[in-house]
Amino acid sequence: MKIVTARQMAELDRVTIHTYGIPALVLMENAGRSCTDRIFRILEEKAGGPQEASVAVVCGKGNNGGDGMVIARHHAHRGGLRRGLPSWARRATCRQTRGPNTRSSGGWTSRSG
Repeated sequence: MKIVTARQMAELDRVTIHTYGIPALVLMENAGRSCTDRIFRILEEKAGGPQEASVAVVCGKGNNGGDGMVIARHHAHRGGLRRGLPSWARRATCRQTRGPNTRSSGGWTSRSG
């Protein structure tokens, strides 16, 4: 694994989105799903499983907040969160409402499905 600075990560995101045509939404979903997979593996090892642990996902605004909401949604769908997730997030379908690099909370909408 390589460790990069925030500036380097922003540049990697920009190149991935604009050069390779991978939408920011796909990057966010893949990152959130991968994080959830890793968290579930850790919880299996340390707590006997995600249902046996208390998990809190705290999200701010901006890109990291969007990533956090993806993680929370994946946890909820897999039974790892029992409280604290707004009902709209449990059944949210996210879609991009602005340009291809929009990732902040202002760039996503959700609807019940």
